[in-house]
Amino acid sequence: MASCPDWHVGAMNILEQKAKNSLEVTLRSLNQKGAIFADARQYQCSVDVWLDAFDLAKAEGGGRVPREARKTLQSLCMVLLEMDEAHTEGTSKESVKYDDVKTVFDAICDEVEASHRDDDFTKPGVVEEFDMVIRRLLHLMHLLDKIAVERNQALALRYRLHRLLRANICVEYSGTLLHIAMDPNTSAYGPGGGDLSAEFPNEAMTLLLVGCGAEVNAKNNLGDTPLHSFSRLACNLMDKKQAEVIADILISNGSHIDARNNRGDFATRGLERLSLDVLKTKRRVSGV
Repeated sequence: MASCPDWHVGAMNILEQKAKNSLEVTLRSLNQKGAIFADARQYQCSVDVWLDAFDLAKAEGGGRVPREARKTLQSLCMVLLEMDEAHTEGTSKESVKYDDVKTVFDAICDEVEASHRDDDFTKPGVVEEFDMVIRRLLHLMHLLDKIAVERNQALALRYRLHRLLRANICVEYSGTLLHIAMDPNTSAYGPGGGDLSAEFPNEAMTLLLVGCGAEVNAKNNLGDTPLHSFSRLACNLMDKKQAEVIADILISNGSHIDARNNRGDFATRGLERLSLDVLKTKRRVSGV
């Protein structure tokens, strides 16, 4: 026959397991309910339910955000973006709330920083996940920049972004946040797979990232600087004047036009069609 202490420990283990199972059931129920509201385009109800689910999971996690809570964060990110697009298009009367967007933005930033500290970006199967997370984060950042109309809101966004950039986060091959913001493929990670989302690269996000301390000469695994990424991936796909604006922001903030990547390509290789003074000077010096 078990002693009293042994019986007590066994009973406590059973109660803890039941509590854990109860929490998992509750979280699953909340996540399913949030998805139902989102499918029905009852956006604010979906946001409220998913925020409750995230808060509950985070409180029980004790440290890092549990994997299920990270999935909830991504659901929140996408429904907020969809909500804003629907309101902009006039298909929904609901508009996003600054506090909701800021809460989700801060939580994703916290998780990205924690993953960077724990070297999650180097683990098999995780690099792709966080590449997606950061691309979606850029869309959320674009939304937050748009709705942060009060001075204290704009300052709060810039302060948090400055902290994130100081962590020197770099995803394998994709690079830093500024590299990823120069990649037109980032557009596809918004709502509608690109049809309804912010176009990348864009002037607003380039100014925001550079203004908050993004390193314009940082290199990814291919040796590309953000100017390399822009000239190679985006420049020829954009309107000439828009491309000139973005290239000028990078170059005027110190991006080295003579920087070479691992293949020996100059950062300006794809900028031949642009009419920037600094490029004209480079052509004259080079005799081109």
